[in-house]
Amino acid sequence: MKGVNDIAVALIAKMKSIGRGSPSSRLMVIIAYSLGGIVVKQAMVAIARAHDSTGEILESIYRAIFFSVPNRGMQISHLLPIVYGRLNSHLAQLLSTTSDYLKELDHQFSGIVTYKGIKIISIYKTKRTKTPQV
Repeated sequence: MKGVNDIAVALIAKMKSIGRGSPSSRLMVIIAYSLGGIVVKQAMVAIARAHDSTGEILESIYRAIFFSVPNRGMQISHLLPIVYGRLNSHLAQLLSTTSDYLKELDHQFSGIVTYKGIKIISIYKTKRTKTPQV
């Protein structure tokens, strides 16, 4: 059962494996959609906490563009029947509007991007999408 932190650690490992952890790496723009944005935010927080060469990744992030990322949570009542009994059903709970995890992650992430001067662009939907049915 993988959680957001596990996926974020895998993302960090992938970035390091392609040379993003080296001081000479080029600036990058990160683009993330929905839960992927939560993973990116968790990865950036984990990088900021690390006291090793991983910090070079954070230094190379110029901008992050987030599409429809549930930063403040979302109504999950329609998701619960779909994910019930599945291995990653706990991820839906993290996306709740009452999620303490999202509040804390947003607080930590905001401090990092402010301190590092990373430009953030958030894009969100203005029209309702169809709710999936079981």
